[in-house]
Amino acid sequence: MKPAQLLLAYMRLVERERELRDEIERVESLLASDPSVAHAEQALTDARAEREAIQLRLRESDRDREDHRTRLRSREKELMSGRIRSPSELIQMNEEVQHMRARFAEEEDAQFQLMEEGELAEQAVVEAAERLQETRTRSASDEPGLRRDLESWQSELETVKADSAATRLWPRSTATSVRRATSR
Repeated sequence: MKPAQLLLAYMRLVERERELRDEIERVESLLASDPSVAHAEQALTDARAEREAIQLRLRESDRDREDHRTRLRSREKELMSGRIRSPSELIQMNEEVQHMRARFAEEEDAQFQLMEEGELAEQAVVEAAERLQETRTRSASDEPGLRRDLESWQSELETVKADSAATRLWPRSTATSVRRATSR
């Protein structure tokens, strides 16, 4: 074989070796931690955080609503007790009770809205958990094939290294020119 042919064969082997190393590294990385599984886990974590935030807002809303309900009942009892004799005070207190009822109704509507958001957030958590499970199952089913590919590429890499070493057994002057050509 002529030196130019040897050089060309050697360069092809070096390029194939680089490709194999890249594929091996990619598959080893994928086997170590699958990015699609990590993404699904993050989506589940985000959905759970959103659900917990809504639940917290719902508990706070419930506490505030109960406080307002207690104040409203207290004012209604005071209004109906007959203790207040002044008509102007009765009218004022009646208006105050009416405003408190309206505000209480608005708070109940807001709480129902939060409950709906909570149900949607719960559904999002369930869906994210299902997607995570599906992704893990898919990843686990892909693993044997990836391991076979990895073993195949590692075997081929060893063959390429041996061929490359055999191809490098040419005269010293050719080896110097090959080193110069591959270092560029």
